[in-house]
Amino acid sequence: MRHAMKTTGATALGGLVLSCGTALAGPVNANHVPGSAKWVAHVDLEAAGGTEIGRFMLDMIERESDGYADIRKGIRGFTLSPEGGLRGITIFGRELDEESEDFVALVYGDERIASWGDEIRAKMLEHGYDAPKIEADGNRVLIVPADEDNPIFASMARSGGDHVWIVTRSANRSGRGASFISGGGKTNEDLASLGWKSGTIAFAAVENPSELADFDDVSHIAEQAERVMARVGEAGGEVFAEARLDTHDPKQADQIARMADGLLALGALMSAEDQELARVMEFARGIRVRAEDGSLLVSMSHSAAELKGLIVEMNGDDGDWDEHDADDWDDDHNDDDDFWGDDG
Repeated sequence: MRHAMKTTGATALGGLVLSCGTALAGPVNANHVPGSAKWVAHVDLEAAGGTEIGRFMLDMIERESDGYADIRKGIRGFTLSPEGGLRGITIFGRELDEESEDFVALVYGDERIASWGDEIRAKMLEHGYDAPKIEADGNRVLIVPADEDNPIFASMARSGGDHVWIVTRSANRSGRGASFISGGGKTNEDLASLGWKSGTIAFAAVENPSELADFDDVSHIAEQAERVMARVGEAGGEVFAEARLDTHDPKQADQIARMADGLLALGALMSAEDQELARVMEFARGIRVRAEDGSLLVSMSHSAAELKGLIVEMNGDDGDWDEHDADDWDDDHNDDDDFWGDDG
């Protein structure tokens, strides 16, 4: 990210998108995210599959999706669990909304995900869809009819031992992304400097949140920071969540810390009349907030077993999520701006 995340602490084929070194089984690959990206999120599926809370969440997603029934219509045996060949997913863009034209998903895995393109193309032909072979920047680009007149484009690259699908709303961008990654990419110094904490499952970083449309819907507190980084993981049976908000203004950091404390106090007050909120606040009381040299540091740690119990309790006895329909991506294919150009 340009001028982003200079701190020391710091899905997706056919509509599958998850909204958090050279090997992806761990840190987000800083060589593959262009410096012009304003935000990035990464989920390490290999790490998730090896933790109590991560495995619980993967199993819950599989149940909620009826065993990925819709996706398996095109990709046999698909699963987010690493046993299916997936290793990790990175998403990034210049705007927060996944409807943005420059939203990109990088899907990493072993040789088992390399067949996805042929499987999807065969299924398209079976159902009467035209499945032309097109090329962009010398790479084969797959066209997936996600919604009317607004397809998804995907191409594949190799990076070390990884196969990488580059999924976008632009054929040219997908093809250029494949060339960029196959060629080794370009180190994003700001991302590389963030470091990686052992046990991290998901990671996200945002530059100048106030400049991103609708970010205040995510957090009124975080939008006041210049840079935000957050990560979630598990170590020794304890789930940890950490966030850092950089303001470079000690007075503002202190003010945000007071706001956060005030919200926690308000939550505790309201929980007296809300049993479900009271249960959540039992965990929220473990949140630690402090201001330090113009930055706000937030951390929390809880037993993975207890957190699993809370999730099941809040989502019913079966532990299933409530269903949410994904928004359709719009039909904006303006691609004059080279996302994989000289800055990344």
